[in-house]
Amino acid sequence: IDGEPITQEDWILAYKGNTLVGSRQWIGKYTEIPTMGNDGLNSSRSRYCEPGDEITLKVLQAKSGKILDLIGNIPSWIDYGMFDLGKMTVKYIPTSFILGKPYPNPFNPITQIEYELPVDCQIELSIYDIRGRLINELVSGYKNAGSYKASWSGQSVSSGIYFVRLVTPEATMTQKLVLLK
Repeated sequence: IDGEPITQEDWILAYKGNTLVGSRQWIGKYTEIPTMGNDGLNSSRSRYCEPGDEITLKVLQAKSGKILDLIGNIPSWIDYGMFDLGKMTVKYIPTSFILGKPYPNPFNPITQIEYELPVDCQIELSIYDIRGRLINELVSGYKNAGSYKASWSGQSVSSGIYFVRLVTPEATMTQKLVLLK
């Protein structure tokens, strides 16, 4: 598995949509994850797996409590199916929109800006001066869910107070920047 490390304290979770249908503590490369199928005997089981359903896998990190997506070729569910999923990648998917504090701040001439997106969406990450004028558009467009870093160089502007603004479909967030030359 590529990406963030998985330990034997972590759990692999199987989902059909938003319904948890199986789980197993990670024991290594050949960890089997039993999943619940719909046997047709009880209407409350209708959320369980049926042949052809798409299953997603996630990792629950025991130490951090983070839930990470497992990305790879996951076949459709079948009764009594067993698959070798091959190589998978672990990706942290945030649970909310976050614009982190720029670092360093105050800065000269470059600062790093971290932000997190819980869903795939259109965003804008821009720098504004104290008067509200757009100075630099760092990111504009569609981004996949995940954690990102952007850099801004204030080399071509004067010392002063600036603002970094993240605009998403659900929120607009702003952080203050201080450029000292």
